[in-house]
Amino acid sequence: MNNRLFSIYSRYFHSKINIPIVRLYTKDNCSLCIPVKQLISEVKQEYNFQYIEVDITDKNNKKAYNLYKYDIPVISVNDIEIARHSLSKEQLINSLLDKK
Repeated sequence: MNNRLFSIYSRYFHSKINIPIVRLYTKDNCSLCIPVKQLISEVKQEYNFQYIEVDITDKNNKKAYNLYKYDIPVISVNDIEIARHSLSKEQLINSLLDKK
């Protein structure tokens, strides 16, 4: 299944059961991404959400590459960007709970 179709299916499926989707835009050897990945993993132990890593250097992700090549890591929850470059536990949890 290609990324676009998966994304559409994923949004439809998860909107029906209200499980948030956390998406991390990243690439290999991204030093800023390591603590963000660790934080997401930690929060995943306490909260139910789907986690998707998007490698912006993958040939199927040209749009993401053009948008984020100078800004990774970029984190979104339910396709709403919540952070660039770094992420706090509070930011992620508030976004998962839909708090501003």
